[in-house]
Amino acid sequence: MRRALVSALALIVILASAGCGFKLRGLADLPPAMARVELLGAETYSDIGVMLRQLLRANGSTLVGPGDNPTTRVLIQDTSRRREVTALGSTGKAVEFQLIYEVAFSAETGAGEPVFERRTVSTRRDYAYSETEIVSRAAAEEQIYVELVQQAAWQIIEQLSAATR
Repeated sequence: MRRALVSALALIVILASAGCGFKLRGLADLPPAMARVELLGAETYSDIGVMLRQLLRANGSTLVGPGDNPTTRVLIQDTSRRREVTALGSTGKAVEFQLIYEVAFSAETGAGEPVFERRTVSTRRDYAYSETEIVSRAAAEEQIYVELVQQAAWQIIEQLSAATR
C-alpha cells in the first residue's frame, strides 16, 4: 500500500513538472551560426574561457583558430570577481557577503559584422561567513566562484544562441 502511494506521488510530481515546462539543463540547441566558434581575447585562457570551450564543445560547436573560417567570433573583453558585505553581526563584523562574478564580451559573425556590441553578464550568490571556519571558508568561496563562472558561461551561450538565430 505504502509503495503504491509513493509511486503515485512520484508520478504526479513528474507529470506536474513536465506540464509546467520544467526541464533539466542539458544540451543547448545551438543555431548553425554557432557551428564554428573562435574565442578571442586574453581572457580566453581564464576560467570563463575554459568553461566556454567545454560548453561549446559539449553542445556540438567546433572551436577554431584564426583563419579557420569561423561562423561566429566571441571576444571575452574583461572579467571581474568581487565580494560585497550584505550583513553585519551584533559586533559590527561582516557575517554575510555577496560574491559577484562579471564577464564583458562581444560577438561578431565570421565576416566581421557585429552580432552585438559589448555586453556584461553578472552572476551573484549570497554567502554566510564564519570566523571559526577560516580554512573551509576559502574553499567554499572558491567553489561558489566556480559555479558562478559556469552560470555566466551558460548565460553567454544562451545570449549568443538567441542573437545568431
